[in-house]
Amino acid sequence: MSKARILVIDDDSVTRLTLRNLLQPAGYSVEEASGGSDGLEMLRNSAAIENRFDIVICDFMMPDLDGLSCLTHANQEGVLGDVPILMLTTEKVGTHLPVVKDLKIAAWIIKPIDPNRILSGISLILNVNKKVFART
Repeated sequence: MSKARILVIDDDSVTRLTLRNLLQPAGYSVEEASGGSDGLEMLRNSAAIENRFDIVICDFMMPDLDGLSCLTHANQEGVLGDVPILMLTTEKVGTHLPVVKDLKIAAWIIKPIDPNRILSGISLILNVNKKVFART
């Protein structure tokens, strides 16, 4: 079985490095985007070659294109597909709940990053998706 591919979209290089250092030793293949615009382009490219990511971890607040806008564009363009999303943020879900539901965000994770929460969330999502896709 091949490694699950994870796209990390975050403008903070320390957060990207932290996630890479957490996820790669756990057996995941990690690709990085330094902001919402780069992330959207990577999602477009992966959809174009029919090699979508298994999970997207996306920061909520980014200067060029925020996380919700990036993912909303990707969803509207049909390049997101059924890829599960983990949203990283310093904010509670609150007023963003309607968009979160529309995008089917699998987890809303409040920073600072809790390694156990990230790893267990990814493992849970991948196991649920494996069971769902096995039934179809």
